[in-house]
Amino acid sequence: MLRSDLRKKIDALWNKFWSGGLANPLMAIDQMNYLIFLKRLEDKDNAAAQSARARGQKYVSLYAAEDAQDCRWSYWRNLPGDEMVPHVQGRVFRWMKGLAPENHAFTQYLEDATFLIQKPSLLVEAVNIIDDLAIADQNIDTQGDIYEYMLSRLSVAGQIGQFRTPRHIIRAMVELADLRFGQRVLDPACGTGGFLIAAYQNLIAQGTSAEFLTTDEDGAIHGLVGDRLTESQWEWLRTASLAGYDFDPSMVRIAAMNMVLHGIETPQVNYADALGKSFSHAARAQVVLANPPFSGSVESSEISDEFRFSTKKTEQLFLQLFEDVLTPGGRAVVIVPQGILLGNHPIPTSLRQRLIENNVLEAVIALPHSTFKPYASVATAILVFRKGGSTERVWMYQVEEDGFTQNAARLPIAESDLPDLHTQWSRRSSADYSPAPGKHGWVELSAIRKRGLELWPQLYLRSQEVDQRFPTASLKDLCNISKGQLPASKAVPGGEYRLVTTSEEPKFADSYHAEGESICIPLVSSTGHGHASIKRLTYVPSGKFSAATIVAILQVKDPGKVHPRFLYYYLEAHKDEILVPLMKGSANVSLSLSKIGSVSVPVPDPQDQMAYISTLADIDDSITQLNQQVELMREQRFGEFELFRSSFSASQES
Repeated sequence: MLRSDLRKKIDALWNKFWSGGLANPLMAIDQMNYLIFLKRLEDKDNAAAQSARARGQKYVSLYAAEDAQDCRWSYWRNLPGDEMVPHVQGRVFRWMKGLAPENHAFTQYLEDATFLIQKPSLLVEAVNIIDDLAIADQNIDTQGDIYEYMLSRLSVAGQIGQFRTPRHIIRAMVELADLRFGQRVLDPACGTGGFLIAAYQNLIAQGTSAEFLTTDEDGAIHGLVGDRLTESQWEWLRTASLAGYDFDPSMVRIAAMNMVLHGIETPQVNYADALGKSFSHAARAQVVLANPPFSGSVESSEISDEFRFSTKKTEQLFLQLFEDVLTPGGRAVVIVPQGILLGNHPIPTSLRQRLIENNVLEAVIALPHSTFKPYASVATAILVFRKGGSTERVWMYQVEEDGFTQNAARLPIAESDLPDLHTQWSRRSSADYSPAPGKHGWVELSAIRKRGLELWPQLYLRSQEVDQRFPTASLKDLCNISKGQLPASKAVPGGEYRLVTTSEEPKFADSYHAEGESICIPLVSSTGHGHASIKRLTYVPSGKFSAATIVAILQVKDPGKVHPRFLYYYLEAHKDEILVPLMKGSANVSLSLSKIGSVSVPVPDPQDQMAYISTLADIDDSITQLNQQVELMREQRFGEFELFRSSFSASQES
C-alpha cells in the first residue's frame, strides 16, 4: 500500500496537469513518463559514477558526449519557467531522443516522443513534485506502487473497448496460470503491462524465501528479493520471460516505464497491431495472459490472413490469436465478454466448438458485472484453456463478490470470492473436491452440447433440475408466447386498460392487444447494464390488457393440462435458476422468446396443481388484505395527524 503522503503528491501532479490544459489522461501520463525518465537518467548516471569511483574505475558519463551538462535534470530544473520550457522542448528532448538504447532501454520508445507542456508554471510544478517523490530513493516495491497509483487515474476507456484490468483480477489470473520458470509469458494487447509485471512478480516470489515476503491490504506481494534465484534465472527473467505488444505507441511507452519502475530494466514490449497483417501467429509462448479490447471491430483490409474464421470483431479475433501463439500444451488465461460464450451466431459458436474440440478448456469463471466500473458495466468471464487435445468436462465458477462495491465508486469491502476461487481451483481434481450448487462445479461436455455449446456458468451452476416424479413439457409446447406491443413510454395515467411493464408501479393504456389469463415475463434485466436479473413476473388473472415491448406474454394453450396460475407460481419461484441464466448480452442484458420457449417445466396432475394453487393463493389473498389494512391505517394516521396539526395551530393562535 502506497504511503498517503506519496498518494497526495501524485494526486497533486495529476491536478496540475488537468488545470494546466492536459486533461487527456494518456497525454498527461506520457508527459510524466518523459519527466520521470529524465530524472532517472541523472540519478542512475550519478549512482554509476559513484560506484565506479568506489571501485577505482573510470566512468564516462552520459552527459559527457556533446557537452550535455545542460541536459542534466539538476541543471535545467533550476531555470526560470519561461526558460525551462523551450530548453526542455528543444535542447533536452533532442539529446534524449538521440541516446543509444544501450544507455537505457527506455530510449527505444522515444522515437515519436513529443513534449506538450507549454505552460511554464505547469512544468515547474511538475518538476518540483517529481523531485519530491524521490523515486530513485525508493525501493523497487515503492517505485512500482508510485507508478501503479499514477496509472490508476487512467479512468478513460479506449475507443475500441480497452479497459484497464483491475490489479486484483490480474493477480487472480496469474495464480490460475500456475507459472513455472522456463515458460515465456505473452500478452498481445498489453496496455499498461499489468499482466507482464504480475507474472514477473509471481516468478520472483517463487524464488524468494518466505521470511521476506509480505502482502499488503490490497493483496500486492512485497519483499520480492529473489534470494533463491540463480544468476541464469535472473537473466532469463529480465530478458526472455516476458513479451508484450500494443497498437498504441503511448501505451507501449507506459508499459515500458511501468516495467522499468518494477525492476525490469530491459522491458520486452513493442509496438505492433496483434490483429494486423504484419503480426506473426507463430507459436512462441507457453502462457498467454490477456484482457484484450472487446466490443470493437477492425477494418477487413487491416486484418491478418492467418485467422481461420473471418470476422471483424476484436474479441473473436483475439481468441483465435491466443490459441495460435501458444506452443502445444501451453495455457491461456484470458478475459472475454459474455457475448462470445452465448448464443447461436455462427462465428462465436464455431469458436466455442474449436475451443472444446481442439483444446482442453479447463475453466470458465464468470466475473461480476461491476469488474470494469467506472469504465463500463459488462458481463465478462475468465477462460482457462490448454492448446491441443480435446475437452471432456469444464470446471465453472461464479464470482459474485470481488472485494469491491459493485457501484462506480468501487470501494474496498470485506466480501470476496477470489480466495475461495483459488482454493477450489487447486482442489477441483482432488478426491475430496465438493461442488457447490450455484457457485462452482464440473460440467460434462454432453450437457454443454445440449445447450448448443454455450459456456456461461450460470446456465449450468444455477440450472434447476426438473422434478423427475412428474412429466415435463417445454413452455413453447404449453403456451403461446408473444411480445408486448406498446412502448412503456406510451403509458397513460387513468387509461382504461392495464399496461404490464417491468415496474411494480401500476401503469395504464388507452388500448389493449391481449386478453385473458396470462403470465408476463420481463425481457430485459432489472438491475442495469451487464448484470442479469429479474425482479418479478406478473400474473394477469383475466380481462383485456396491454404489455410493454420489453415484456413477454405467455398464454396457456390447454388449461386442462397446466393451470396458468400454477405455471406462474412455478416460474416465479424458479426464475433465478431457469430464466435469469438464459439472459445474455455484454452490456444490454436481455431474454429472447425462443429461450423462454426452450424452458422445461414439470406438469403434475391437475388435482395436484390445484392444491398448490389453493395454498399459495390463500397466502396471496392474506397478503393483499393485510396490505389493504396497512393502507387504511396509513390514511387513518394521516387524518389524525392533520387534526393534531390543526389543533396545535389553533392553540398557538389563541
